[in-house]
Amino acid sequence: MKDVRVRLYTVLSGACTNGTTVKSESYSELVQKPPSTGVVGTEVKDFSCVFYNMENMECKWKRNPKLSAAAQQNLYLWHKKLKRVEECPKYIISRGIRIGCNFSGKALPEFTDINLCLNGSSPHGSLKPTFISLQTQNQVKPGTTERLHLQTGPNAQLQIHWERPAGNVPAHCLEWEVEHDKEEPDGKTELKQILTKQTSLNLQLVHDSERNCVRVRSKVNKYCADSTFWSEWSRAICHPERKEPALEPEWDKVQVYICIAFATSAIVLLSLCVVTILKTRRSRDEKGPDSRHFSTLCLG
Repeated sequence: MKDVRVRLYTVLSGACTNGTTVKSESYSELVQKPPSTGVVGTEVKDFSCVFYNMENMECKWKRNPKLSAAAQQNLYLWHKKLKRVEECPKYIISRGIRIGCNFSGKALPEFTDINLCLNGSSPHGSLKPTFISLQTQNQVKPGTTERLHLQTGPNAQLQIHWERPAGNVPAHCLEWEVEHDKEEPDGKTELKQILTKQTSLNLQLVHDSERNCVRVRSKVNKYCADSTFWSEWSRAICHPERKEPALEPEWDKVQVYICIAFATSAIVLLSLCVVTILKTRRSRDEKGPDSRHFSTLCLG
């Protein structure tokens, strides 16, 4: 993807130059331009690879918006230990489109240039290729720290210790960042980031009533890699823990519906009872005079 530039100088050494080496100031130069293949504007964007926990490498890219839905992209891999070029073992698919490659289960060497080529085809012609060269130890992202402990110690100290995350990253290759959030009794807050190579840290407490929260993350140090990614932050833990007020139990929808049905049935039943009583009283009132008249006739 870049120009290849070759310069040729003339060098003299030996008896003619009194044992020194002399290089000419002028030179001949040859510049080899990369082949201009592929449809312009079809190259991928934001290609990146992450080696999670030194266990599984995953490469992702963003599809150029100019590509048609019928365009197909292919990722190829080669390094010195391979006899031939290999294609991505498992593509990452989103809505039927390839957006990445998962190298899960495939052993990749460290401190070796791994060459990647992403190309493809479309109804309008070949896609413009993208070439990347990387080394896996420089793409490592450690796992998230799961076990973080916080307790008070002697001499008004806050003792923090944690366990390194699971994975294949050697313990001596990790360095840590501790984020300390302190809230004083008057409500003022102070946020600090502390770098350490250990898996423990002691902080001095100023006030007994202050609240301290910490979380940690890690990355591979400069002695094991030239570059790296920070892990995700661990879950924050605090001392003292803030007690949330107990929430009143809420009725679920089934209970509410049962109560509404029961109340409705009771109202309907009560209404029927009232109507029945009223009808009975009215019927008695209508039959009262006839009964008295019948008695009078019978008694003469």
